[in-house]
Amino acid sequence: MNSLPAIAQIVSSDVLSLDFSETDIEMHGIKLIHVTSPWALESILESGVFHAVSGHPLNGDSGINCFTVGQPSNLNQRFKGCGAVLKLMWHGPIRHVGMSPRFPLAPNVLYDSMPWRCFIPVNSDVYRPRIIGFRIADWALEEYIGRIGHRWYPKWLQMRLYRQAKLRTLKRLRALMQSRKEHLSVNGP
Repeated sequence: MNSLPAIAQIVSSDVLSLDFSETDIEMHGIKLIHVTSPWALESILESGVFHAVSGHPLNGDSGINCFTVGQPSNLNQRFKGCGAVLKLMWHGPIRHVGMSPRFPLAPNVLYDSMPWRCFIPVNSDVYRPRIIGFRIADWALEEYIGRIGHRWYPKWLQMRLYRQAKLRTLKRLRALMQSRKEHLSVNGP
């Protein structure tokens, strides 16, 4: 049995349940989420760059995988790097390609293969997603921060130190996100 958590265990229902009218989409863009690890989230927020697994245009992982907020999604998928969600906004063209898109995919387009995934290929330089937020699951944040203090510390002190570390971590990640005024670059490895 696979011990990796399903997306449904990582993404809270309020992240996916937002609904947008056609007018909202035209005016404000499409909201997307990308499932990642807290370590990768920090790297993305720090650099403003998402590094795809592959840069080869014929590879299905030569870009960033996303889910469209408000659309039906296959939430039973499992990921190795998970525990965090990067919230993005897309203002570019969209192509509905079904479950089996033909590669290579042209850059600067959001490919909609929902309910499986949405996909933005590497080297998309005209249209790029904008980072609008993030979420980290409590279990992933605990793992990311690590043990605070010694095991022999009283439980109340361990909890206090952990809460302080949690607040510092979230504040630092928010500051990184807010310093990213430009859009996210999607590059090869």
